[in-house]
Amino acid sequence: MLRYRADGRTAPLRSSYHRYEKPLFDFIYRMVMDAADTENLCQETFFRVVRTRKNYRATALFKTWIFQIALNCAGTGCGE
Repeated sequence: MLRYRADGRTAPLRSSYHRYEKPLFDFIYRMVMDAADTENLCQETFFRVVRTRKNYRATALFKTWIFQIALNCAGTGCGE
């Protein structure tokens, strides 16, 4: 994430997407219990990662940060 934040190279982001796509889907699905809504919220989570990459601080694990974004999205219904 730090490389992506610094210069916008997409390879680290693609790697993170493939690593967290299924765990995020499962995490969000347990909250919303609807596959279509879950897919939308997963996409919104990754859109927010892209839009807010400058806000990422290495004091937290990337996993913690992205799951918090997902939790916020699922809790507010963003992406619906």
